[in-house]
Amino acid sequence: MAIELGQLQREYKVRPNLNRANLIFGCLFLIAGMLLLLYTFYITFFTEPDGIQYLFGTVGFLIALLGWLGLRIQKQETSICVQVFSEGFSYSRSGKTDQVRWDDITEAILGVVQKKLRHHRVILETFYEYRITPQSGTEIQFRLKKNAIPDIEQFSNTIRNEVTRRQLPKAIATFNEGGTIQFGKLSVSGTGINNGKETMAWSDIEELKLNKGSIKFLKKDKSSNWPDVLVGQTPNVFVFLALVNNVLKNRSEPTSG
Repeated sequence: MAIELGQLQREYKVRPNLNRANLIFGCLFLIAGMLLLLYTFYITFFTEPDGIQYLFGTVGFLIALLGWLGLRIQKQETSICVQVFSEGFSYSRSGKTDQVRWDDITEAILGVVQKKLRHHRVILETFYEYRITPQSGTEIQFRLKKNAIPDIEQFSNTIRNEVTRRQLPKAIATFNEGGTIQFGKLSVSGTGINNGKETMAWSDIEELKLNKGSIKFLKKDKSSNWPDVLVGQTPNVFVFLALVNNVLKNRSEPTSG
């Protein structure tokens, strides 16, 4: 069932030149593989085979398989489309479309995954991962390749801003009423921040900051800092950070007489 998402604001699609490259290489590999298979057929039935036909056949099959896989990936990536609207977004791939409104999102987990050469720091590919949980449906999961879709990091920023704009006031209100706000294994309350094992009191907190995909908890007593918590495993981490910063800011401001 279609959801009313408001006015279209931006659309993200795979780079056209990347689609053409996948299409060209896929076709070349498929044609090369098929030619080797045809040559194998010729050797087997029209000459005196000496066993080399098995090598040609195996290589031809593998090359054709790589070409088929390349064309399949090209077709899937061509169909990827993210549309951002004033009231939500949609994600389409291979004929399937997921839609969600900003005010329907209860949890959003945004992560960055990097594929590297083993034992090296060379980054091969970078992906943005999204796990969106709406109130009215099942979790939506997908990942987008950074170098395949222009400015896709702006889509992540949009999710952060829209979800924070709607959930931060509710979180602040719950905090002011003495309630506890849960963010995965982290929770925020009037006593401080709890990581599921212990509580860091507000008076002990020096600062929280992001560092290479993790949240660093710095105490005024530097010798007892908490272990880092991964951003990609923390629901609504941007709301969590905004809430904590709001509490710390209010505590640091002198109260008027």
